[in-house]
Amino acid sequence: MNLLRQLRRSDVVDANLVTSTSHLKIDALSSATSKEKLPLDSSPSKYPPLHKDHKDLFYDLNAKSEYDFGESLLLSLLPQNLKQASKHLKKAAFKLNYPDAQALLGLCYEFGLGVSRDNKSAESLYLCAAKSNIGLAFVRLAVLRRYSRPGVHMDRVEADEWFTKCREMGEICVAWLLKAAEKFNLPVDKSNLSIANYCLGVCYHDGICVAPDAFKAFTYYQRALNYNLDEPTLPDALTNLALCLHSGTGTPPNITLAFRLFHTAATHGDVTAMYNIGHCFETGVGVAKSLEDAVMWYYKAAERGCCYAQNCLGYLCEEGLGIEQDAVRAVQFYSLAADQGMAWAQCNLGFCLQNGIGVQKDEVAGIRLFMMAAVQGHSRSQHNLGHAYHHGIGVSPSLPTAVHWYKLSSSSNIFAMHSLGYCMQHGLGTHADPTFAVTLYKRAADRGHAPAQLALAACYRSGIGVSQNSRAAATWVRRAAEGGNDVAMHMMGEMTAAGEIKGDSQMWFRRASTAGNVGAMVRLAGLLLESDGTGDEAVELLRSAIARGGSGRALTILGKCVLEGVGCDVDTAEAMTLFERAADSGDVEGMVLLARCLEDSTDVEGAIEWYQKAAATGDPRAAERLMMLSTGLMGVVDEGFVALAA
Repeated sequence: MNLLRQLRRSDVVDANLVTSTSHLKIDALSSATSKEKLPLDSSPSKYPPLHKDHKDLFYDLNAKSEYDFGESLLLSLLPQNLKQASKHLKKAAFKLNYPDAQALLGLCYEFGLGVSRDNKSAESLYLCAAKSNIGLAFVRLAVLRRYSRPGVHMDRVEADEWFTKCREMGEICVAWLLKAAEKFNLPVDKSNLSIANYCLGVCYHDGICVAPDAFKAFTYYQRALNYNLDEPTLPDALTNLALCLHSGTGTPPNITLAFRLFHTAATHGDVTAMYNIGHCFETGVGVAKSLEDAVMWYYKAAERGCCYAQNCLGYLCEEGLGIEQDAVRAVQFYSLAADQGMAWAQCNLGFCLQNGIGVQKDEVAGIRLFMMAAVQGHSRSQHNLGHAYHHGIGVSPSLPTAVHWYKLSSSSNIFAMHSLGYCMQHGLGTHADPTFAVTLYKRAADRGHAPAQLALAACYRSGIGVSQNSRAAATWVRRAAEGGNDVAMHMMGEMTAAGEIKGDSQMWFRRASTAGNVGAMVRLAGLLLESDGTGDEAVELLRSAIARGGSGRALTILGKCVLEGVGCDVDTAEAMTLFERAADSGDVEGMVLLARCLEDSTDVEGAIEWYQKAAATGDPRAAERLMMLSTGLMGVVDEGFVALAA
């Protein structure tokens, strides 16, 4: 029924709206990995136990009579009767342990009919009624476990179990809701019970006990509001009606009206509507984009216990979007949402623990959180578990286990499609199947996953799992590059420079450099030095590449510029330092140039050491110079040194 907001990690971010049953309780970070389980026979502590002796009853009525009288008062819809209705239902539920009364009283607590809203009490009563196979309790537990409310833990696995029970019992589970919604067949404005129509809307939205029917869901949400969108009797229903308008579920889409209705529901206190307004501001859907306004609305929802808003604030704090960047605070928000059982928050918190973002690094704790989300069917967490087992992060490496989690995730997750494809291509943890690997790469590539597009290009280029096709390879590299992937941009530069495809290699190297690709910076610097020789931009690119942890090649080229004063002042000492760093990183030319500088400074012993290392790699210049030095030819020819090839 609701589309969950996907929040990044090292991967992609995807955001969507949720329906009006999304909240969480606030607990400390230390409890983020714990899950409170309610006993099936629990009941609100402020009331007598369910099995108290009947001698304390104030009325000599049996449980069925108390329930019937309470129900009739509840269906009368008169405010003064709702309170009396709850009193009779309490007697039947708490003192006489009558299951139907427990379920109906749970509905009263969940929606505030004659009593104050109390989701925890509602949950306890539903659980008690469910022990006696009361269908209404099954329906509401399925919804609460799937979407949560304040004080109610989200658990998709348990939700599926309740959904299964509803499916097995069939429409009898919604019999009371149908009776209440269509009471006495009176005109809708006189007979409509808002919560019954709202709950039926949810059932048709999600296909609980009934076949999914978007139009019926939309109609029941309207009936729950008495067709009055400006003064909603049940803001929850207005939020879901707005969601239908936003997504075009059961009605033509109208995002502008959806935003207006979200705002109306929010002003009437609906927490999920507040979250959805924040989402609209964050994404610019139905309203001008404003991260600052998004943060404001997320805060309104988060402080009232909305786990989706907590998770969003965690992401915005982590990335510094619309709010000051603060990884520690991000972890706090993720923890609050994760403690409520929200799988995305558990995944995000697990990633922070795994990588030491805003919290002390704890890879094992990160794995526990991934597992908690993965068993709920969260595909990103399943992929993250696969990655952990693949590379031994927080667990012992196990390629078969990695493949297991990749397979579970790969039905919907593009990262898992790529990872599983890699394992299938190379026979890691499973039998090698390059053809199926190409199929997996293609699925992810078609959905815009750049690493899969590049992997597919490599298969076409080399004829792995598919017929060799250079044109198809170039097409996939181009698609990845045009999608903003810096590695693909760099590859486009190399392919155009080699004449494999037509284009401007400098343009592609420049685009990749702007995107932060170090290799492209070095290649572009080399092309600039070859083309004009002035070197100012080239030196700037090389220094930027080195600052980003650039290659030995960047150090060597920059050292030559500094030694020769190209694009900068001559500085022999800095040049030697750069050559030494390059040589230490394994760059052969850096070794040769360092040896030359040492030789020029009369440190023949040091020069021989580096010539030997370079010669061991097969460099002919180093081998030749080493032979001359080793045989006593110090390079003196006509009172000068033998010139060393650059």
